[in-house]
Amino acid sequence: MKALVPALASLALLAACGNESQAGSSTAKTPTPSSTPPPQKAAADPPGGRMPAASQAAQDAAKQAQEAAAKQAQDAAKQAQEAAAAKQAQEAAAAKQAQEDAAKQAQEAANASAVSDFQKSANDTLTAFDSKLGELKDKAASAVDSAKQEIEKVVADLDQQRQDVVAKIAELKTTAPEKAKTMIEGLKSDLAGLQKSAADALERFK
Repeated sequence: MKALVPALASLALLAACGNESQAGSSTAKTPTPSSTPPPQKAAADPPGGRMPAASQAAQDAAKQAQEAAAKQAQDAAKQAQEAAAAKQAQEAAAAKQAQEDAAKQAQEAANASAVSDFQKSANDTLTAFDSKLGELKDKAASAVDSAKQEIEKVVADLDQQRQDVVAKIAELKTTAPEKAKTMIEGLKSDLAGLQKSAADALERFK
């Protein structure tokens, strides 16, 4: 029994040494921390760099909205200018037309007055002519033979001239205003010629 005690002590010592050797071996095998720094996360984009997709889409939409609003404003301004120009042109045309109408009415009134004045003068002239023509008819009634026939021929000729002048005076009422003045001048000449013819005939057949 006493002999077993040293043997057991030796075994225990060997076992302890074996454990220390394994522990030292295990400690030697543990990897040392690496000197290489761990990978770092990528830095965020600096301001002004690439924006997230949602922010970029919102910015694009805002830009499009601004451009659309600007275009609408330009179109509205252009339409307003065109409408103002059209209104001014229309007002100018209306004013010009009113001026032309007023001038036309004034001309028509002047022509109507001239025609009225001429008709009064023509009636006075025809009355005087009829008086002379009546004298010639009286002379024809008292004349005989060739003298009677000659006076009657002159009276018939003067009477035809009178009818022609009266017909022209009647046409004057329906003549265009721009032609009335010229026609009046012609009728004045015809009436003067009629008066002279009657006076010459009376002088001839005294």
